[in-house]
Amino acid sequence: RLLSTRLCVGRVGDRTVAVLRCGVGPRRAAARTRSALQHIAPREVWSVGSCGGLSDPWTPGSVVTARSVVPPEGPPLPVVPVPGLPVVSVHTVRAPVFDPGRRDHLRARGGDVCEMEAAGVVEAVGRRATVRVLKVVSDLAGGEPDPALQGRKPVAMARFHVRVERLVRTRLVPRLLAGPPPAAPEPSAFR
Repeated sequence: RLLSTRLCVGRVGDRTVAVLRCGVGPRRAAARTRSALQHIAPREVWSVGSCGGLSDPWTPGSVVTARSVVPPEGPPLPVVPVPGLPVVSVHTVRAPVFDPGRRDHLRARGGDVCEMEAAGVVEAVGRRATVRVLKVVSDLAGGEPDPALQGRKPVAMARFHVRVERLVRTRLVPRLLAGPPPAAPEPSAFR
């Protein structure tokens, strides 16, 4: 059922699941996550989406998780890795990384991948729930030019969005549905 235009709650197997489209950027992700938490009280929150690879071997199609998320400012924020996946350093940025200089700067700070929402989600959730990060690498942020994404901006953006959708559907969703190892049953955390 829809709780808002961005938040819906349903069931996947025996799990109650809420899905929030938080939008792009850490501020938007934080605000929309805080708003969603006024309607639901999850035991676990997953920040799911795409990211840019900053170093080898994180190339398009790689599925990764994080032990911590580095916000644009401030210390790393702890999260719980998804078992069975490579653990990387996820850096949240405010704007896409297109140039090699920004790529090098993030790598020098220990970044393996960069994305634009996880830090906002983690900050909004705080200590209310376990947070996990699950990302699929969609591009080489600031790396080698991607021939599929060259050309007029609207066409390149459309190609990028199609790529992300395909990677999420074929690489991320199967892993997401597998979930973490089962925990002891608890009463429903949704109000």
